[in-house]
Amino acid sequence: MACNNQPNTGFSTNNSNKKIVNKSDTYNIEQKINALKKLTPLTSYQLKTLLPLQIGLFKINNFQTNNIMGFSSAEALYQNKNATQTIKIIIFDCAGNAGAELYSLHYLSKLNIQLATEEGYTRTIDFMEKKAIETHQKNNNKYELTFLANNRLLIHLQSTSVTATQLKKIGESLHFSLST
Repeated sequence: MACNNQPNTGFSTNNSNKKIVNKSDTYNIEQKINALKKLTPLTSYQLKTLLPLQIGLFKINNFQTNNIMGFSSAEALYQNKNATQTIKIIIFDCAGNAGAELYSLHYLSKLNIQLATEEGYTRTIDFMEKKAIETHQKNNNKYELTFLANNRLLIHLQSTSVTATQLKKIGESLHFSLST
């Protein structure tokens, strides 16, 4: 029996939202965060090389890289030929202490969210055999998709005038090869 006179089932309950968390999942999450902390963050140049020059009919318009506060990121804006549709790719390297914290705050903490309003939604979906976060803002026709690639890169896709299905196909087409 656990201290609260309840049987110890390997699950804990958070009374504020009645969400059940499996203790083995918590252990796996801690292992993942510790593994990320041990990795050396990629340089801005290494992240820049992961950005494709073109995604289907979308060509790169501009890009930038950052290496601040202990983690690196790269982002690029892509547009179709007449600039009526855009896609932005942001790549965060989740290596090192700061990167692992970013992974926790911007990915793990948003998993299992189901939020729907008149303005749109945010929800967790299955994407490429893993979990991803999908967001839709109706008023400005934007979709976002956040997922983990190569067990260390947090990929955030933002689109304007591109459907959720199209954005997922684009996400599936991206390959982020890291040299070891």
